[in-house]
Amino acid sequence: KTTVAVNLALSLASLGIRTLLVDCDLRNPETTRSLSPRASSGLLQVALGREPLERAILIDRSTGLSILPAPPGEYSHATTTEFMFSDKIGHVFQHLRQHYELIILDSPPLVPLVDGRALAEHADQILLALAWDKTPLDAAMHAVDLLEPVRERILGTVLTRVDLHRLRFYDYYSSSAYIKPYVDSTLTARGAAL
Repeated sequence: KTTVAVNLALSLASLGIRTLLVDCDLRNPETTRSLSPRASSGLLQVALGREPLERAILIDRSTGLSILPAPPGEYSHATTTEFMFSDKIGHVFQHLRQHYELIILDSPPLVPLVDGRALAEHADQILLALAWDKTPLDAAMHAVDLLEPVRERILGTVLTRVDLHRLRFYDYYSSSAYIKPYVDSTLTARGAAL
């Protein structure tokens, strides 16, 4: 999910769209570890009034992407959950909407934690990231059920970690020349795209 969020945000920012990527996974802030490991303030500090928004947002100079990190901290699970359901985070998002064309939230996993459900209330559209051939069907259906109050906002699903070699055996089009250029290119540039 983090790779999808980061790549989508970078692509949009590269097109000149004022884009903000917010690391909302306070328990496991992979976006922050990857893009801004030395960040000392972020979403939580801004929402609690400990840091001005302007000082917490970092900018990737090569793409223009703005990033609101979530530096690791000593937060209890109860504090994190309470924060996600608070008005404070809603006020931060309201303020951010005035300054950015697109805001991408990298949320925590939806099924094991309630934080993602709270964040879904603030989203205009929701994109579910499911691990191909790993996420059980009942877990995917449960995720959609958890989003019942905002189901009309679900834009679609992205399958992550697709094994293109195995995919070619799943249907007619994948087993033919349609997939060959992609399989060959991933072999030569394995991992380089991410």
